[in-house]
Amino acid sequence: MKHNLLSTAFGTLLLFSSFTASGMESDITARVIGGDRAQPNAWPFMVALTRNGATQPFCGGSLIANQYVLTAAHCVDRQTLASDVQAVVNAYNFDDLSSAVRVGIKQIYLHQNYQTAFDGDDIAILELTRAINNPLLTVAKSDDFNELNENLSLNVIGFGSRHYDPVKKVSSDNPRVLHQASVPFVSLAKCKASNSSYKNLGDHVFCAGEIGVDSCQGDSGGPIMYDATNGLKQMGIVSWGVGCGLNPGVYTKVSDYQNWIEDRTAGLSYRQSKNIGIIGLAANRKHIFTFTNQSNKSIELKNPQATVNGNTLLTIIDPANDTCSGHLSPGEHCQIEVDYSIVEYTLGRVLLEFESSDLKEGKVAAWLDYHALQPASNEVKSYLKALPNHSAYENNHRWQVDSKVLHSATDLEANQTSELVLDNLPRGEFSFNYWIQSDGGLDSLTVYLNGKKEKVFFGYTNEILSKGSYSLEMYSASNKVRLVYHRSQNSKQSDSHVSLTELKHRQLLTDILQETLDLIRSNNSSDAGSLGLGSGLALLAMMWLRRSRRQ
Repeated sequence: MKHNLLSTAFGTLLLFSSFTASGMESDITARVIGGDRAQPNAWPFMVALTRNGATQPFCGGSLIANQYVLTAAHCVDRQTLASDVQAVVNAYNFDDLSSAVRVGIKQIYLHQNYQTAFDGDDIAILELTRAINNPLLTVAKSDDFNELNENLSLNVIGFGSRHYDPVKKVSSDNPRVLHQASVPFVSLAKCKASNSSYKNLGDHVFCAGEIGVDSCQGDSGGPIMYDATNGLKQMGIVSWGVGCGLNPGVYTKVSDYQNWIEDRTAGLSYRQSKNIGIIGLAANRKHIFTFTNQSNKSIELKNPQATVNGNTLLTIIDPANDTCSGHLSPGEHCQIEVDYSIVEYTLGRVLLEFESSDLKEGKVAAWLDYHALQPASNEVKSYLKALPNHSAYENNHRWQVDSKVLHSATDLEANQTSELVLDNLPRGEFSFNYWIQSDGGLDSLTVYLNGKKEKVFFGYTNEILSKGSYSLEMYSASNKVRLVYHRSQNSKQSDSHVSLTELKHRQLLTDILQETLDLIRSNNSSDAGSLGLGSGLALLAMMWLRRSRRQ
């Protein structure tokens, strides 16, 4: 296996070296998948989302009100602080933003039912730190959407990838200039039949695109539009798809969220969600929620109710600490304090809801997300000491060390879990060997990375099928890995568990290649001669050996 990877690495270096030596670029014609460069100022409501100070957008959006941007929830669902993101309004050319406006993000409002883009409700509103006077894009209503049929095309715009490799399943070539593409509308029935991944699409999405014409990575959150009977309307939000230009793309159907959008742009400003991370069990914890009325009319807030995972008995709201109930006048702010208790080790949510007759949906909600765990035992910490810069946590069904094996709890009852969390793991590749000891294909080990489910392994009576190895590439600077073993409701094996060995952390191959190329370039720029290919391969070999020793 190592020989194959090293051969691949050498091959990759050869490819990079040929480009470096000759100065040639790929002969592939790079464009937005089936699209073209947009005209300046053609889409003044286009918004590009960037990290603070960054010069390349990671997602798109649209200015739908003077202080609000519509985008996809998956673009900002893991954003700890809204202030870490900026909106570039009237984004066109990232090499010359003189006609654009860069503005900060004050609040992020995700749809309350959003889990992942694949599950639907992939929609979010961003509240800007100040109002922008650019032209606005009108969000479609149901009558507008009903005009669409398979004989019509829509316009999608963005800074997304212009090339997609279907073999490697990677996108590349993100442009500096805004691009647009005309994509055909696809009926939901036809879309579901086009790919097995689409068979469970819900009613709140639609599809558009065909082979060679599509949005791609980096276009997420941007608008897809149609020139309806009463003017240009935003029909959807770029959400997800299988590949780029290979299957229809999936778009959030914004006309189904009319009330939700109107409520989030009504002028009530508040921090909708906050993840307080890993915490222990505790009684009488406190949190203060703040609401500000930025509109020009009074907003009613009444009958506050707080819950912990749906349980009202674990929360207390003292009326003496509630200045929100009643009518909040324009320009005023209020606060409400919630006392809550955490009594079990689990992922959970403290939810606060107000009723309001001034909002279309009749209520407003804000929440805290948490992960209640306890520090791992000393023997588990000692076993994991070779892993760099991390903290280990468990739930109440503790992991154990037996000789050179780390295993989940062996006394789980039906439908219980034994969880191990490795927090703050640095960028790199995390790998391990596993053996699920179970009586059938019911019990499972699930691996999560930064909140996203990455892999599920099931146990089988056949020992060969129950064993294997797994590696997880982690690209963030700090990462949270969850290993959750679940004993099924129908499992018959009383000591069902998973055993792990060879838990390792090593440098990403892509980072090794980048370091090698940086050294080659540095040598070429500082010396009269150039670093030969043989020397480059020698450097790569040394780095590979260093990586292998870290395993």
